[in-house]
Amino acid sequence: MSNTIYNRFYVYAWYKNDGTPVYIGKGSGKRAYRTKKWNVQIVASNLSENDALAFEILLINKLGRKWNNTGILSNVAEGGAAGNPLGRRSKLSEESKKKISDSLLGKAAPKPEGFSEKCRENAVKRKAYLATKHTWGHLKGVSPPNKGHRKYDVEKIKRLHDNGYTHEQIQKEIGCGYNTVRRYLKP
Repeated sequence: MSNTIYNRFYVYAWYKNDGTPVYIGKGSGKRAYRTKKWNVQIVASNLSENDALAFEILLINKLGRKWNNTGILSNVAEGGAAGNPLGRRSKLSEESKKKISDSLLGKAAPKPEGFSEKCRENAVKRKAYLATKHTWGHLKGVSPPNKGHRKYDVEKIKRLHDNGYTHEQIQKEIGCGYNTVRRYLKP
């Protein structure tokens, strides 16, 4: 049997551009690369799961965690599988699982740091974009004055066309869209 099946785990770090670690984790496959926000570095590879969990715990304890004011990492757990040392997963009874699930129902998930500011910033950008968005037959950011049940002067449209006005010029004169001009100028 090949050893690579059992030694497929690694310990990774997500870090800022200045080289400051933000998060330490254990993974296999593409797990470390599930973020686009941070740079990724594989700290140790070709490890068994227990070795990877032990090394993860060691690094997290060495660098400390922000939430309990012991260091710089954003990790909430102290490492290991689900926060348990060396991957010893606890077996919860169905009753315990139901109690935990019921206690979390209706509670909003915690928002990451800076989430509200980012949403506000995106809303401002979206509003600015929509104000300058080009709509058919109208100037950017301006809607036609006769919105709603529109009744256009068909004779005026035909007269303008006969006088050599282009579709765009007719649209501006009447305050309608391209398809409206086309519809009334059909032979």
